[in-house]
Amino acid sequence: MGSMFGIRCPGCGMTTSWSHCMRGDLEGALRSNVGGTMLCLMSIVSVPVLIWLSWSGRPSRGGWFSVASISGFCIAMGIAVIEWLIRLASER
Repeated sequence: MGSMFGIRCPGCGMTTSWSHCMRGDLEGALRSNVGGTMLCLMSIVSVPVLIWLSWSGRPSRGGWFSVASISGFCIAMGIAVIEWLIRLASER
């Protein structure tokens, strides 16, 4: 998208942020993309919770985990869009 319109895409730095985050470099991850870092951390936390829900036989649909997941995703995407808009404004 950047080469077509001459601007950064909203997802620029997401893959890099995940890579830094998975290596434990939170500073590098946040520098790359704050929303991507949040999504990665949410995924890391989700794995043991989902294993526990599976093991215990408790439903995840409609419970606290569903609400937390949807809320976290919406917040992370909102932050990614805000960060993108700030980066666009600073490039001009």
